[in-house]
Amino acid sequence: MSKLYLITGPSGVGKTTVSKALAQKLKKCALLEGDEIYAEVVGGTKPWLEGNHTFLMWKNMCDLCFNYLESGIDVIMNYIITDIDFQYIINRLAKFEIHFIILLADRETIIERDELRPEDCITHRVDEHLKLFSSSCFLDKFKLITTTLSIDDTVSEILTGKFIYQTSAKDFQVYGLKKEFFDAISSGDKIYEVRLNDEKRKKLSVGDRLVFVIEPERKTYLQKKVANKLYFSSFEELSDNINPKLLGFNDQNSMLKTYHEIYKNFDIEKYGVVAIKLS
Repeated sequence: MSKLYLITGPSGVGKTTVSKALAQKLKKCALLEGDEIYAEVVGGTKPWLEGNHTFLMWKNMCDLCFNYLESGIDVIMNYIITDIDFQYIINRLAKFEIHFIILLADRETIIERDELRPEDCITHRVDEHLKLFSSSCFLDKFKLITTTLSIDDTVSEILTGKFIYQTSAKDFQVYGLKKEFFDAISSGDKIYEVRLNDEKRKKLSVGDRLVFVIEPERKTYLQKKVANKLYFSSFEELSDNINPKLLGFNDQNSMLKTYHEIYKNFDIEKYGVVAIKLS
């Protein structure tokens, strides 16, 4: 089976250098640099600012990955990968063997490495990126501390296979929301998230993590946990049992209209409805 190596970490930690060294060790692979894919759109925007085309970049990256992997070619892909980006990637490419590596080092080492590339040096963002990876949902088992490792040693660690990602019911799920519903969850007014009880929702257990993100910007997000799951045969039965204000609506009519519009092309009778209580 073709392998996908996802390499991320703070700017300056050595993602590109390690990726190129790893590529030399693989029999047949494609190397995809996130910065290069992003730069295909000429507009002068910066990938860390709102209103950019970062999400389009990820769609293109995943399409390229899929085509290479389907053709029997391993892929190395590197970029700053957030929790949300990671969930999108694995949802698109879960059929392949994924190795997920977060390169880290102490602050002084990263700054020292970053200053070796004056044309791309962004030392002012080191603290921001270190905070990003320390506060993310990523498990420690995917983190590779490279402070005292050479490039060859780092590549050798990656090739041991210890960074293979395995899908689990305990992984966090990502839910895209309109800003009004996102804000209602953030304020505590909306305490239920309603979805069809499909295979994705059936994997959820009490205590599992959910990540909510504002669509389409996919930049602002918050984390919640599953406190309970309530099941209903239809949205009408749901509306008879839960106050619509707890679902983010002012009244039953607007709630039913919205849900039936969203799921008009889905078999509601087949799946039923689940109200996920958040904590």
